[in-house]
Amino acid sequence: MVAFAFQTVIPVAAQEDKKILHIGFVEAIDSANPYLGILDVSFVYYGMVYGELIEVDADLNPIPSLAESWWYMDGNTSFGLGQDFSEFLHDDPADWPLGSIWEYNLTENVFWSDGEPFTAEDVEWTLNIQIGANYMTYWSYQPYTRWIHRAVAVDDLKVRVFFSDLETKEPFPAAFGDNLDIYIMPKHIFADKPATYLGYEWDGKPGIGTGAFMPTDNIAEEVIEGERVTVLKNPYYNFQDENTGEWMGLGYAYNRSTEIDMLRFKFFTEESTLALAVRSGELDAAEIGATTYLSWLADGNRPEAMNLVSILPSTGFSKVTSINAYEDAPGTISPLRLDPAVTRAASLATNKTYIKDQFYKGLAMEGYHIVATPVWEKWWWEPDATDSTFYINDSLGNNLFSYTKPLNEVMSFDLKLARELLLASGYSWSGEVGNSAMIAGPAVADRMEHLFGIHQDEIIGKTLSFELLVDYSDLKDRQIAEYIGSEWVKAGIDITPEYVDSAQWSARTYSYTYTTLLTYWSGDLDPNYLCFIPTTYSLFGWNEFGVSTPEYDELYLKQAGILDYEERYDAVVECCKWQYLSGSIITTVYPYFCYAYNDGEWTNWGNWTERPGLSISHFWGEAPLWLQLEYVGGGETDIGMTMITLAAGVIVIVAVAATAIILKKRKAALEEKAILEEEEKELKD
Repeated sequence: MVAFAFQTVIPVAAQEDKKILHIGFVEAIDSANPYLGILDVSFVYYGMVYGELIEVDADLNPIPSLAESWWYMDGNTSFGLGQDFSEFLHDDPADWPLGSIWEYNLTENVFWSDGEPFTAEDVEWTLNIQIGANYMTYWSYQPYTRWIHRAVAVDDLKVRVFFSDLETKEPFPAAFGDNLDIYIMPKHIFADKPATYLGYEWDGKPGIGTGAFMPTDNIAEEVIEGERVTVLKNPYYNFQDENTGEWMGLGYAYNRSTEIDMLRFKFFTEESTLALAVRSGELDAAEIGATTYLSWLADGNRPEAMNLVSILPSTGFSKVTSINAYEDAPGTISPLRLDPAVTRAASLATNKTYIKDQFYKGLAMEGYHIVATPVWEKWWWEPDATDSTFYINDSLGNNLFSYTKPLNEVMSFDLKLARELLLASGYSWSGEVGNSAMIAGPAVADRMEHLFGIHQDEIIGKTLSFELLVDYSDLKDRQIAEYIGSEWVKAGIDITPEYVDSAQWSARTYSYTYTTLLTYWSGDLDPNYLCFIPTTYSLFGWNEFGVSTPEYDELYLKQAGILDYEERYDAVVECCKWQYLSGSIITTVYPYFCYAYNDGEWTNWGNWTERPGLSISHFWGEAPLWLQLEYVGGGETDIGMTMITLAAGVIVIVAVAATAIILKKRKAALEEKAILEEEEKELKD
């Protein structure tokens, strides 16, 4: 263990001006627990408080964090370094191929925000609590933990991670070992809790991390209220031991620091109110809508301090229309959704150009797959002009319909082709041509029995009438759902949008009790994460699409286990191509994210277009922006917290309350303007 026992008192801007940064989002943090949260804004918070072994810089390159270096080896090399394999199922070191073992050398003199030293035991505990019998409990990082066999703390500053297949236990070379995007948690806080506590029960308090910030004691209540979340500068991120004079902390190790004393997230139910807040200077930065961005861009009277940015986000964000591909979905779900003729026709009836221009005001790219966007140049793929042929055969192998187009056009909007395809495949109009659902005939029933073993009586006479599951809270998705319904019916697929809350959406989606839905995806820089989503391995946890095919599973496994970049890129391309041609995963657009920031009080925002990792949406550990902003404003006095006393590594918070403002849970009819006025009063007090 690293010895650490001293007492020091660190003033926290007791009577001085506190440097406060305000950022705004139209969605609230859904959980302060990084093992429960789902929304991207939640991961922005996690990155401020918690650390990962390896993080991502402003140029989207991996950089040291809790691990200062890393490398991979085989079993014989590990054995030569003293590794004991006797307790492993595969106890012969020769069974472990190159890349199945990764070693991480940890950063020295890193401390948790309560003053306890960070060691290899924290990494070992965090990884091992999520595997084996706990794998399904800890779903948050399954794209990685499915392949972790065991983590071993070699000493205080070294960890070895062994990778194998969860089911077969066969040692597995992990190409993604340099991108284990998993937040490391403090063993001393959770080790005496039940094994499932972190994955099910913990509300995020106390938020003890190694990041540049730490939450207040009110973090759990703030998340429930959904109005704002406050984080403070972590005194153990970059500090000097007053007894020895030695500088320590994760920030010091890599010459990182922040001028931000307090950062406040503010959450808005309406984008228009958020826009008002950033324009008036109440917010220093916020993500804004495309319409607002374009309006302000053309506004010669916008505030001089306001800057506007529109970029493809660094998170690889994509919007998707999915057709449920899970063959064993409940019998009440139309089996016609599985017909390759139907999924292809739906793709052909989806006008991505219109969606991009009408609903995103041109601030988007037409989509192909969920694996990457052009901002991730290393893994980006888009279809070329190579010929691609699609065909439908009957049960005897006789061709019913086929067409050939360049690969980059074969899925493009073509209503006429969509109709021809369905008619040739055995469907007929049930009513007005071009404005009714087509009906399945005997030829469809024959094909579906051959392909899926579905009895013909369950097919004949069924219409292509599907519901479209939509999260009601997303206005743009509601608009797009109505548009898709108006277009697909022209091809003979009748769509009825079904609007539900987020809880109902999740319950229906992951039990595969839907026919079609709208969703989105974002992910990590390594393609393993998003390639993993449509696999059999991710059913009932991550796989919203219901895809479960040996063909795609094999493609996924291939890319996940290739260590050479060029060879792995080719394998990743095959995953992208499969998704693009699947028909059940219709990636409509890659939206641009639009931002506004004010440089009146904070400067050095950087060039987000050239360095997309600087945006406020960065969520892979420490966001570089928070570490480079420079304060030039007048500051705000906050004497609610006068000092943090650190005694033997334990933080004691002495609160001096000059004024107290009790925040009540926002009522549905409460306008956001009142929230802004409330905060203004709080700061003045």
